[in-house]
Amino acid sequence: MYASAVGTGSGETAGKPFRRRLSDRIEEAFDQACDQGQIEVAACMLKGLDLVLLGQPQSWNRRQAALGTLRACLIRLEQLRLAQTEASAVTSAALPQQAA
Repeated sequence: MYASAVGTGSGETAGKPFRRRLSDRIEEAFDQACDQGQIEVAACMLKGLDLVLLGQPQSWNRRQAALGTLRACLIRLEQLRLAQTEASAVTSAALPQQAA
């Protein structure tokens, strides 16, 4: 799985094994933030993913794949925001109103 030569473009950088692309790791961090309900962190990860995926010139096919990934992440983030908004609305409606 790991390349044996260091610095030859064969999969290692500065003696550390290259495991996945940066975009894969950012997407994983995005998913973890969503799983933990960390909306602001997920939004930051989405911005970072956008920079990594669309920041450099790409072929049309790669660009379409990147846009599909970003679209899926954006949909998940919006669903999480909506669910959190609905949950806070239900919680506030269930609290007794204080007399003025």
